[in-house]
Amino acid sequence: MPLLQWNNTLLLGVEPFDEHHAHLFSLLNRTYDLIVTNAPDACFNKVFKELKDYAVYHFEAEELWMHEQDYPQKQTHIDQHESFQKEIARFEEEFAADRKSVSISVLTFIKEWLLNHIYKIDAEYAVYIHSNAAN
Repeated sequence: MPLLQWNNTLLLGVEPFDEHHAHLFSLLNRTYDLIVTNAPDACFNKVFKELKDYAVYHFEAEELWMHEQDYPQKQTHIDQHESFQKEIARFEEEFAADRKSVSISVLTFIKEWLLNHIYKIDAEYAVYIHSNAAN
């Protein structure tokens, strides 16, 4: 059973970001599956790294796009991305110090953050771009 289910209510109508979001869901679910099945740390670490790296790629693409669109809330959006990355780094430091791997609580944080970010923060740029396209 997936941790997150992708559905059409998450679509913003802004490509390639809808595709990016769906891929992030897929990576989060793969990471979750590895925890649930007690996969070896090497497998888990590889997929979790892929999830983190893809999040950074997505954030950079979104930020460049917002700059190109002259999106007025760009800095607030960037601050959200930076806050997320700092929190993930903090989790990793804590787990490295205790010599354990990332737990379900980290994936729950990512899940909640991602849903909130898409439904609220990303939805704002979707409204902005669609309203400007209509003018």
